[in-house]
Amino acid sequence: MLDTLLQSMKRAFSKLDILTLEKGDHGNATLSQLHRALATLSKHPCRETVISLDLGLDQHFQPPTADDPTFTATFQPLFHYPNLHSVTITVDWADNLDDAWLVDAGKPWPSLHELTV
Repeated sequence: MLDTLLQSMKRAFSKLDILTLEKGDHGNATLSQLHRALATLSKHPCRETVISLDLGLDQHFQPPTADDPTFTATFQPLFHYPNLHSVTITVDWADNLDDAWLVDAGKPWPSLHELTV
């Protein structure tokens, strides 16, 4: 659903909040689904204008499985947002975020001054 919504939006914006609020009819989302959505998002024209990004993935999101991409790979598409000043990622399993990802995040986000995980 996020893919369809993003493809329909043509206007640039500076703040993007993606929050999962309740479980859908199809059960909990997976890390693979999140990766696909973020990959679509990374191709949207807003990637040049967004300076604040908040991803809130609550208890209705499945923990990673062996079939899912790694946490690091899942969030890699966010590196296509060169003007981010603030990034907040809220997930129960954020402890899977490794030091390599944090080092990698510093390269494409030179203006980042706030990172909350």
